Amino acid sequence: MKHALLITNLNARSVSERVKRVIVKALSADLKLEVQDTKARNHATELAADAADRGLDLVISFGGDGTMNEVVNGLAGSETVLGLLPGGMANVFCRTLGMPVDIVEATGVMLTGLRDFRTRPINIGKIEDRYFVMSCGVGIDAATVRRTEANPVAKRKYKHWFFLSSAFKTAFTEFRRVDPFITMKSGESSDRVVFAVVSNIPTFTYFKNMPITVTPDAKLDEGLDVFAMRKFTMPYIPRLLWSAFHSGSHVRYKHSAYWTDLSEVSIAADEGRTFAVQVDGEYLGERSEVNVTSVTDAIKVLT
Repeated sequence: MKHALLITNLNARSVSERVKRVIVKALSADLKLEVQDTKARNHATELAADAADRGLDLVISFGGDGTMNEVVNGLAGSETVLGLLPGGMANVFCRTLGMPVDIVEATGVMLTGLRDFRTRPINIGKIEDRYFVMSCGVGIDAATVRRTEANPVAKRKYKHWFFLSSAFKTAFTEFRRVDPFITMKSGESSDRVVFAVVSNIPTFTYFKNMPITVTPDAKLDEGLDVFAMRKFTMPYIPRLLWSAFHSGSHVRYKHSAYWTDLSEVSIAADEGRTFAVQVDGEYLGERSEVNVTSVTDAIKVLT
């Protein structure tokens, strides 16, 4: 019988003590199961790292994408397998792997996977000492995350609508008519931009059940993709939204830069300037420069 740890975030949207009890009962039939609730930010990283150090076979993240990111940061480079149960608002990575967002269905899929213990190695990204599975961004998306995190009550109450309104406010108040002040480089390529999103998967997030696709060619078994814009004007917003929801044509816009399958990219602001940074939807703070790398087969995921 496999030895596993279930890490639950009771602050996540779809996680509760009642649901947790049902899941624990279902998983305990096939696993020697430990259960831990997160108590504070980065606690899931500590719990996952301890599980890996003790040689556990599996760590299951039951929460949102933020909880998943913390668990990955505890498991990266180890032999302990990552399992996922959706408990957040967007559950982007669960959907990327084809996991149902309904917790009952997702638990059924996991139970099926446990019988054969099928795993898949995936590449992930790294910025400074922080790993990410989905994306990291500098500029407008990170500033939007900063704005939403500053008002957790509104974030929980209005959900997707609050993120969308925050994005519009950020665009109008912080990035309107901004000249390029960020230099990004990878190998022999370089460009001057106003913001950049470095992604490991195609989908940036979801608006309800609709995927917002920023890097349509990104793949988990390849390097990182970068979408950036050299110029960002207000008339671009409707076109960008339409493209991200439907066509993916934004990667070919006149003022766009789109690089694919990168092992490394460096991003630096002009002297005296900084940019906001986010990792898997979590605001990291302001930086003047960052280096982002792809880490091959850094983690195994239960499928």
